Amino acid sequence: MNAQEFVDIDNAVETGESLTDETIIEIVSDSRECDIESDDDDVDDKPISKVEARHGLESAISYFENNPEIGKEHLPSLWRALRSIDCFTSATTIQRSIMDFIRKK
Repeated sequence: MNAQEFVDIDNAVETGESLTDETIIEIVSDSRECDIESDDDDVDDKPISKVEARHGLESAISYFENNPEIGKEHLPSLWRALRSIDCFTSATTIQRSIMDFIRKK
């Protein structure tokens, strides 16, 4: 057996149903429609607030602290993300009077 015969050995074997051009186009068109529909479900137009982001990060930090065997190497980056939210919040907050940052009981 030479190399060309070896390469062509599977040409005669029917590996599945032979598809026509129309069938292939129909399958591809159906899969595109499914992809488009599923993409619409994942899109959320409402932006995430700082409070929601902070709560999510705090939950993730708590999870990794309670389960260090899963991924305690992620904790420093989660803490940095939480600090950046806090820093951004304090940097964008304007003090209008001396009483703005004094907490009342």
